[in-house]
Amino acid sequence: MNLSTKDLPKNGYVLLDKFQHSNFKRFLAKQNQGKAGFFSYLFLFSLIIPIFFVVAYLTYDILSGKIELTTGLLFCLMGIISLFIFIPIHESIHAIGYKIVGAKNIKLYVNFGKFYFAAISDKSIINFVEFRIGALLPYFSVVIFSTVAMLNVGVYWQILVLSFLTVHN
Repeated sequence: MNLSTKDLPKNGYVLLDKFQHSNFKRFLAKQNQGKAGFFSYLFLFSLIIPIFFVVAYLTYDILSGKIELTTGLLFCLMGIISLFIFIPIHESIHAIGYKIVGAKNIKLYVNFGKFYFAAISDKSIINFVEFRIGALLPYFSVVIFSTVAMLNVGVYWQILVLSFLTVHN
C-alpha cells in the first residue's frame, strides 16, 4: 500500500491497536485469537511431516545398515546447529519479502547478547495479504530449498536437511 501513517484516517482506516516491536508476539496472538484457519493447519502439517520423515529415515537407514546410529544422530545435530547459522539469513528473507510488497524503512536488528535477530519496517503500511507474503517467504523458501536439496545429496546430508527443515518449521 502506498499510504503514510498520516493518510490512514483520510482513507477510512480506524486505529484498532498500537504495539511496540517488543510486544509483537502478544499483538499477533490477540489479532489471531479464534482464527484457526487453513494456514494454522498447514503449519501443523508442516511440523508433523518432517519429524515423521527424520524418524522414519533414520530408523530405516540404521536398521538396513546404511549408516551407524552415532553418525545419523551427528548429522541430525548438524542440521539443528545449521539452523542457528541460518537465522540472520531467515530474517533477511523477511526483509526482502517486505521490500517486494513495498514496505519502506526496512532495518535488520541484531542483538548478539540475546541472540536476537529481526527484520523491522517501522511505520510502513501494509495490508494483511502483504504481511503474509513477507511473513511466509522464509518458510516457503526453506521448503523449496530443502526439497531440491533432498533430491541432490547423499543419505547423511538428507538427514541434515530434514533435521534443519523440522527445526525451522
